[in-house]
Amino acid sequence: YRDNPIADKRAHHNALERKRRDHIKDSFHSLRDSVPSLQGEKASRAQILDKATEYIQYMRRKNHTHQQDIDDLKRQNALLEQQGSPAVGLFTTQILSSPIWPIGWVLID
Repeated sequence: YRDNPIADKRAHHNALERKRRDHIKDSFHSLRDSVPSLQGEKASRAQILDKATEYIQYMRRKNHTHQQDIDDLKRQNALLEQQGSPAVGLFTTQILSSPIWPIGWVLID
């Protein structure tokens, strides 16, 4: 190829295009493996995108519901603290001393 600059340019372009296609293929495999219903399955790119979209929408709804639950619990906790309920301190102490309290979880005031 050294004597033919056009062939060199074409070979370089082909190598870059192959690298780009490989990256896209690897990215689709990674996305497929990130969607629980597709893990280890054979799926077309369209199926991967459809299922990934469904999964993201599902997780967003689930996250929204969990955030609402957290907000409700914070409001309930604040109300109990305003009322001076001794049960709040006792409950917090029991949770933190519980052997099932997950390591790495932090209680936020």
